[in-house]
Amino acid sequence: MRRSRGFTMVETIVAVAITVILLGVAFVAVANYRRSMLQLELDATAKEVYMAAQNHLFTAMEQGLLETYNTESMGTKDASEKDVYYFVAPTTAPTPSTTLGLMLPFGSIDEMVRVGGSYIIRYQPSTGRILDVFYASPTGLGGLFGSFGDYTFVANEDEYLAVKGLAGSDKARDRRDYNGGVIGYYGGEETAQAAITLKAPSVKVVNGDTLEVIVTNPKQNTEKVDASSLQLRLIIEGKDSKAMMYFTLGNLDLDQSEPSVDSERYKLCLDDVTDPSTRFMEVCKSPQSGTEFIPGEDLKIYAWATADGQFSNVAKSANATANSLFANKSGATDEGDYTAKIASFRHLINLGVDSGFNEGGKLYESVKAVQKTDLLWTVEDGTGEAGAGADADSKGFVENTDYYDGDEAHPLPAVDPHYTLAYDGAGYALTNVRVAESGRDAGLFETLIDGSSVSNLELVNTRVTTTKGSAGALVGKAAGDLTLTNVVAHDADGKVKARIEGDSAAGGLVGSVGKSDATIKIDGCAAAVYVEATGAGSVAGGLIGEVSGSDVSIENSYAGGHTQEGLYKEDAINVKAGTTAGGSTSGTVEIKNCYATTSVSADATAGGFVGSASGATIKDSYATGLVTGGDTATKGAFAGSAGSDFSGCQYFEIIDEGMPAVGGEEDMPTGISAIDKDVNSYNKFFQASDVAADARPYDTPWLPKHYGSKYPYKSVAGEPDYFVAKHYGDWPSPETFVINN
Repeated sequence: MRRSRGFTMVETIVAVAITVILLGVAFVAVANYRRSMLQLELDATAKEVYMAAQNHLFTAMEQGLLETYNTESMGTKDASEKDVYYFVAPTTAPTPSTTLGLMLPFGSIDEMVRVGGSYIIRYQPSTGRILDVFYASPTGLGGLFGSFGDYTFVANEDEYLAVKGLAGSDKARDRRDYNGGVIGYYGGEETAQAAITLKAPSVKVVNGDTLEVIVTNPKQNTEKVDASSLQLRLIIEGKDSKAMMYFTLGNLDLDQSEPSVDSERYKLCLDDVTDPSTRFMEVCKSPQSGTEFIPGEDLKIYAWATADGQFSNVAKSANATANSLFANKSGATDEGDYTAKIASFRHLINLGVDSGFNEGGKLYESVKAVQKTDLLWTVEDGTGEAGAGADADSKGFVENTDYYDGDEAHPLPAVDPHYTLAYDGAGYALTNVRVAESGRDAGLFETLIDGSSVSNLELVNTRVTTTKGSAGALVGKAAGDLTLTNVVAHDADGKVKARIEGDSAAGGLVGSVGKSDATIKIDGCAAAVYVEATGAGSVAGGLIGEVSGSDVSIENSYAGGHTQEGLYKEDAINVKAGTTAGGSTSGTVEIKNCYATTSVSADATAGGFVGSASGATIKDSYATGLVTGGDTATKGAFAGSAGSDFSGCQYFEIIDEGMPAVGGEEDMPTGISAIDKDVNSYNKFFQASDVAADARPYDTPWLPKHYGSKYPYKSVAGEPDYFVAKHYGDWPSPETFVINN
């Protein structure tokens, strides 16, 4: 048997040498192949740059834009050729103020090419003709032995002349390995094509409960336009941030709402507060410009059509403008004053931190907001149509099922601005607002920070609930200085639509406000709603749950009640609390020219005008409501408990017969008097209504039948155009049931 043996040393060396030679040949072949493939790719990119530059240059010339540019913006003069200039990128960037910026404006080509690529563009200004384009990839290609093919053009004359010498198809091999890099090229005789004319698209912006852009693209002449080359882009520019973003229309939703054989409609939603993924700062969070948008800035929006790979005009739409978050704005966006105009609930909600607007007060110390119209948070009847209370002009999310459940409106998210806000309702109303929170303060505004103010606003049929925290129709909790002027919360028709329910503090208008050193100013405000505070130690007030501060002023304000046929019913008390009903005060508080017709009930302390008043001075105010509570509760027809000074105050003893004016005090405090069964006493009070208000009672038809359209007692009309010129809510009619039996 023949014994097997291995290779000899000579055979092994020969085998290795052959393998190395074959690998070398193969590597060279693979490298050449890869360079050829890269060159094809770069040639295609050079053509893309050429077409975009040529089409936009033609359009700029037609619009006379080149005539306004000075020679410094034209690039570098080619000293060896007549009337030829060139640009070298990235040394020169395509900024808007240069001719290169006209050739390659934002959105004309991919940003990685426009500002990230390296290219030379040669052109002739007199004819508006692009001569040729050289393109190199600064990143090249990776591989087993590292990257190759990468090259960046240098902006000097020697480099330019060397690269210019590589023009034409016969120099393709030289361009495939130029100083180790690969260069793409497009130009020469291939550029002599007839230009086609494209029709311009149009842009419409709908700025309401959503911010939508609708682009209509007319049907192009398909005999001349290759459909595959048609490029449609929507451009969004931030006017203050200078951020820019583009969307390819073919990637957007096709809008079928108005079908047409003559055009196609595309729709892009830029902001929808019902969908966290469609908030403005989500949709536009990665602008190609690299600069971030500023929430709340104005936008310039336009679209254009081009034919990639074909010579054409750039068919640009007219510019549309819109504010990114609000109806519109005045003042600077990036510094100084800012006033947001509110014309929909989306605009209102965008005042909150979730929109990114003025987050943490970064841009402005304070922001103003002005409401421009009545807003109705509509309900749905389950069929997709607006239900009861809605009308053709309503501004709610009528057909958005995300915001409805059966026949009730989905809760509005409590607005939480993290900056000082001055909100002016301008005399308009917010109707049917629903706010339901868990574990946080709740109201139209969850919180208002130090120095905020609200004025001239009417809240109709507002429902607010929170399982843990303070609640009010306007604001759950304001921990600092606050000014409220001419703000009213009431029912529209007495069908108990307005209701405030909180866990710790609840108020018809404000749950809890102030701190030990706060300045609080409340003037011409009112609330006539059901209020209940349910938690242990809770406090409820018809107007305010609890208020504290070193300088608190409440005047010309009231809390309206609820009666049935002129009588308070203990099963329909409209201010209830686990501990204190009627509200509480602490610090230095002055209350004057105010009244309450509310009925109140609490387990510990209850007062017809105020539940617990510490450090208060109360002047020229009165209470008419029924006061009830637990057997051990401290109850007062005017105040449940008080360490206060009174002057010119009154209460209805004929409603709370036998009850002291101040709980726990048998003697009548100085400055408080009782309106009793004596006809003269009652009539003196009744006939003192020298500023009687128009009445909007809920107890119908009883109160209108007996009192007409007038509130019979002294009112707090304040300024002529204040809402408190009307009395919302009910009042007792003791002359019918008690005095006249």
